[in-house]
Amino acid sequence: MGSTKPHYIHRLNYSTVEKIVGIFVVLALLLFMSLFVVNGRNLHLFEDYIHIDLFVESAEGVALDTPVRVAGIAVGRVDEVEITPEHLIRIRVRIYERYTSMLRTDSKPSIVLSLLGRTSIDFSTGNPELPMLESGTAMNVEAPLSIEDLMAGVTPLMEGVQNAITHLTQLILAVDEKDVSSLLDNTTQITRHLESILASIDNGEGLAGKMVKDQQFASQVAEVLRAVDVTLQQTEQRLQQLQPVLEQLAPIMENVAEAAPYIPTAMTEMVLMLEQVNATLNSLQPELRNLPDLMNQVNILMEQTDLLMRRIMGTWPLSIGQEPARQNVEIIPHD
Repeated sequence: MGSTKPHYIHRLNYSTVEKIVGIFVVLALLLFMSLFVVNGRNLHLFEDYIHIDLFVESAEGVALDTPVRVAGIAVGRVDEVEITPEHLIRIRVRIYERYTSMLRTDSKPSIVLSLLGRTSIDFSTGNPELPMLESGTAMNVEAPLSIEDLMAGVTPLMEGVQNAITHLTQLILAVDEKDVSSLLDNTTQITRHLESILASIDNGEGLAGKMVKDQQFASQVAEVLRAVDVTLQQTEQRLQQLQPVLEQLAPIMENVAEAAPYIPTAMTEMVLMLEQVNATLNSLQPELRNLPDLMNQVNILMEQTDLLMRRIMGTWPLSIGQEPARQNVEIIPHD
């Protein structure tokens, strides 16, 4: 029987076997890591997409594969960044088809920079009633603030915080230990008082204790509060009803306010007028007293005149063909 050759693996020493195993393990790890990275980048490898061109004066922080987001969701990435003949920067972004419904003609793109150096291109969510963005749409983007601008805006805030810490430190150093001890003693006393109050409430003492322990009293308080609430609602309704009246009174009050400066003058003139009327009445008082005697004299004169007329009418030339007529005229004097 001929001798058989051993398998090549048995002809190798242990160091060579270990090297081969190590190489296979390293290759497996590298393959696993590469698949992990490629999977992250090519998650949408076979998915349809549209291109949108963005034009901006400064594209600081924007590079290939910069994420594109809508409402915080990654919907695409940057495919190209180039400079146009007009010295503008054209950024071509890829939007995956499943997310195109979120982008409408009123969507606004913006470049977002963070203090950590992370950059993204964010689109605002569009109105669903407007048309969707088509592939090849060109849009202008306002230049974002640079990291220097962001730091310049944060620097005053940091300075303010530092100043506040400095003042706080100075206040702490300026506080006397006796004041701190007194403050702690007062705090201890307040805590004891609070414990006593809580114990009284727990024992049903006082108004708060009755409300907690006595259900009947709590019900009565609740009814009173409901009655107060109803009263307040009725008062509010009355105020609403009075609102039109108050609105009508507003012009009148304005007129009164305008006439207020003239009221003292008018009152003075009225007082003078009343004084003149009173003086006139006082001057007429003697004549009014003689008026009854004057009326009696007029009455006598009229009676004499009537008698004279009767006698004249009774003479012969005037009485022919006429029936005697008698007229009585009486004048009643007025007191």
